[in-house]
Amino acid sequence: MVSERSDDDNAERRVGIRQMGILEMNSKLIGAGAIALILLSTALGALAADVSRPVYKGPRPFEYYRYNWTGFYLGANGGFGAINNTNAGGFIWGGTVGYNQQIGNLVFGLEGDYDWSNIRATTTVGACAGSATGCQITNNWITTVRGRLGYAFDRYLPYVTGGLAYGNIKAAADFGSDVGNRSGYALGGGVEYAIGSHWTAKIEYLFVNLSDHNCGPLCAPPPVPLAADFKQNFIRMGINYKFDAPALLSRY
Repeated sequence: MVSERSDDDNAERRVGIRQMGILEMNSKLIGAGAIALILLSTALGALAADVSRPVYKGPRPFEYYRYNWTGFYLGANGGFGAINNTNAGGFIWGGTVGYNQQIGNLVFGLEGDYDWSNIRATTTVGACAGSATGCQITNNWITTVRGRLGYAFDRYLPYVTGGLAYGNIKAAADFGSDVGNRSGYALGGGVEYAIGSHWTAKIEYLFVNLSDHNCGPLCAPPPVPLAADFKQNFIRMGINYKFDAPALLSRY
């Protein structure tokens, strides 16, 4: 009887010890899990701190290429010329050479041209009133060397121009004729448009004033002076070939 109770007590003691061991193991597991969770949370927080935050930017600027007026060019021109204060005139045609330099929207240029001309006029007033055939004045050729200043609107280029003019004048009356070259000035303006990468077209107005041509005794007997006053209004159209220049990049 005593032996059986002793065995039961021992069995209960072993069960209690086993339960205490299980409880102690569970407590350790829970503690270890809690520590692991804390460490994991700390690591994830540090990782999140290391990751750079996104930087929000505005839209990219709009880019496009503008026409570049810089470069040398060759061309041809033609038009009509009228002598000032008369209804007489004629046609002109010739060639053009020039250079443009674009800085921002401003375009600085130098242009020269040479034109053949059949502009002529006849008058029977003043010193020519007694002439049987009247007094004639003829422009055989004219050349100008001018500066240009324009403001580019991409492919459109309005401009003003001015410089030197030099031309050949023939004056004639009953007694004969005289031919001479005269210098003066040219002023005007126009609009030029870029058709493509190389070709441009323009329309231009020029006022040309050449110094008086004194025909003298070759055209009229003394003491009658005969001086030809030569002032012209030109309307010309032209087409030019511009040698290559890179397009200009603009951003907005």
